[in-house]
Amino acid sequence: MKKIPKMKKFFLPLFLFFISCSEQIDYSKNNHFSTYEIGDKLYREVYMLYYGGVFANDVYSVYITDSTSFRKYVSTSKNDQQRIITELIGDNNVIVIKVENNLFNKEDTLETKIYDISTLKKEGKFE
Repeated sequence: MKKIPKMKKFFLPLFLFFISCSEQIDYSKNNHFSTYEIGDKLYREVYMLYYGGVFANDVYSVYITDSTSFRKYVSTSKNDQQRIITELIGDNNVIVIKVENNLFNKEDTLETKIYDISTLKKEGKFE
């Protein structure tokens, strides 16, 4: 029978310890954080996916919905410097802009999406 080298004996329990301590991000919609109206019967819903506490960042997912015919996932903010902005353009389009503050406290646009509300209503999907 082969003996396990001392280094492996040391690192295996350490590795298992760190895996057991790490928390998994919950991608469910159980932790509702906020809702606000961005247009006539059109809402932005935010769910907290992960509470980072003192040493990590909170993670939030953002959806747009009319609460009756669709809910569309639009983006996730993965650190405290990222923001997701949702604005109604005209009567039928929502623009979603994901921005991040850089080292010089200026905003960099990471992602821009435009959603057609009438198309989302026709599809009728709840994500």
